[in-house]
Amino acid sequence: MALRTRSGQIEEFHDVTVRKEPLDGRPEGATALWLELRLDAATPLRLDRLLAGELGISRSRLQTWQERQLLAIEPDGANALRRPARDGMAVRIDLSGEVDRNAIASAACG
Repeated sequence: MALRTRSGQIEEFHDVTVRKEPLDGRPEGATALWLELRLDAATPLRLDRLLAGELGISRSRLQTWQERQLLAIEPDGANALRRPARDGMAVRIDLSGEVDRNAIASAACG
């Protein structure tokens, strides 16, 4: 606990394995993502950390998308990014205006 109070932030890594399965062809040219979370067990890993790591983007970008209503999460809505990822969550991201959408879609598909 002493280290936590002396440092700005400590990254805690959880034993999470991500398996990605594209449902519809290739990611090039995708203008939206629909992600479904299927968890074998509960995890304390926050949804924003999971998505940022897997998509190769910042957590603040996720927050901006949510504020601009380009990112929607069901269930839980607005506060879901700051909560642990849960089985059955669905995440929709509108990438139509993003210049790096192909890179994001590729990261999402593995």
